[in-house]
Amino acid sequence: MALLAHLTELDLSDMEKLVSLPSSIGMLKGLVKLDVSFCSKLRSLPQEICDFKNLAKLDASDTQISQPPSSIALLNNLIFLSFEGLCLEDGEYFVFPGVNEGLRSLKILNFNFCNIIDGGLPQDIGCLSSLKELHLS
Repeated sequence: MALLAHLTELDLSDMEKLVSLPSSIGMLKGLVKLDVSFCSKLRSLPQEICDFKNLAKLDASDTQISQPPSSIALLNNLIFLSFEGLCLEDGEYFVFPGVNEGLRSLKILNFNFCNIIDGGLPQDIGCLSSLKELHLS
């Protein structure tokens, strides 16, 4: 991964057999866009995602990620974040971690069809001062 340190976009969409991302993905410090949408077996994002200081777009739609890592709140350059249409199993619910005054640049947050349980949204979601669109259908 060290040879890819200057990579700005990583598109892993539609990789149906992808179950997890390696923690070494955090070495991709220049990443601006990460797309793991339609990776229907992907169950988690590594805590090292917080190392993507330049990340502006993260699309994790149609995955099995029921609880993003708390470090996601440290992505202060993130503009677009989507977990739309999660492929969760029966009885599984989506829970988003506390914002903790992070995600300062986030403008679009998409939780459509996420099976969010009561309390699944953080109480401090109102701290997202740049948020323009929140999708919750």
